[in-house]
Amino acid sequence: MEKRKKFIINFMYYGILAGFGYAVLKYILPVLAPFFLGLTIALLLKPLIMKIHRKTGISRKFLSALILILFYIILFTVLAYLGVSLFFETRELAYRLPDLYKNEIEPGLIGTVDRLVASFPAVEPVIRDFIEGLANSLGEIVRFISSNALNMLSSVAARVSLFFIKFLFMIISSFFFIFDNEKIYSFILRQMSENMKNIITRAKENLKNVLSSYTKAYLMLISLTFVELSAGLSLLRIRNAIPLAFIIAIIDILPILGTGGVLIPWGLIAIAIGRTGLGLGILLLYLVITVVRQSLEPKIVGDQIGLHPIVILLCIFIGGRLFGVLGIFLIPIAMTIIKKLNDEKVIHVFR
Repeated sequence: MEKRKKFIINFMYYGILAGFGYAVLKYILPVLAPFFLGLTIALLLKPLIMKIHRKTGISRKFLSALILILFYIILFTVLAYLGVSLFFETRELAYRLPDLYKNEIEPGLIGTVDRLVASFPAVEPVIRDFIEGLANSLGEIVRFISSNALNMLSSVAARVSLFFIKFLFMIISSFFFIFDNEKIYSFILRQMSENMKNIITRAKENLKNVLSSYTKAYLMLISLTFVELSAGLSLLRIRNAIPLAFIIAIIDILPILGTGGVLIPWGLIAIAIGRTGLGLGILLLYLVITVVRQSLEPKIVGDQIGLHPIVILLCIFIGGRLFGVLGIFLIPIAMTIIKKLNDEKVIHVFR
């Protein structure tokens, strides 16, 4: 009976903690995301700052300010370049869509119908009705996108403004965190019991190691995807294959979109307009990248952060279902920290 009571108490305790964690991740963290990102950047840059400080003797606050400014200059330059390029390319494509549809897609669909009818004359009416309906739908979509291009771009511009406001808060908070991190950390620790202080201290150290390992793992995956895309697009004789490969590899970080969000529509459109070889090549490239990614991701991430691949896969799935893109990264990190704390006997969750 005592064992059952203990089990029930532990179950309720960890259930309450899990519920609290869910509420924080789901509702509080998105609101405080700029401050969380500022703290993360401060934690990631602090080892570099301390290393340079010890070797050169330069003031730590001066180094902190200099490195943070350089970091944000580089980050802002990259984001601005990608954002401006994407904005103008999207606008140009939106304006060119009607002509592209009229001169490329529609003739391609007609050519596809003629080839299908020649191969299967018995089902000509069915094929023509299907293609005619598809052509009408595509035409409506093209006209809608083209006519609403400016409105959509204005909406994106408004969101970009909100993004820059959050970006500004992230920058300011990272400076405060990196300048006064010891004061902030000491204040938080003073509010806790000795046992909780020990848990927080060890969790902080493990968080640094996990973030470093996680970054290495995903840099390896992005690099692998970039190499595959560069080789594949070059073999398919796509213009600007290397820059395109880089952009798609970055998009591949987002599991909801990923390479499929770019390569699948691209391949299908190429087939629809009669460029069957190119379309099949792009779809085959997507298949290869997906198989390699799905095979290696749990292994690479698991090796870097010390969890079994099946646990990583489960964490990624649960995190994505509960919290979206953010959960795909946070849940494996949280699980890794819990495991490390358990291995160090700071907490007792697993045997």
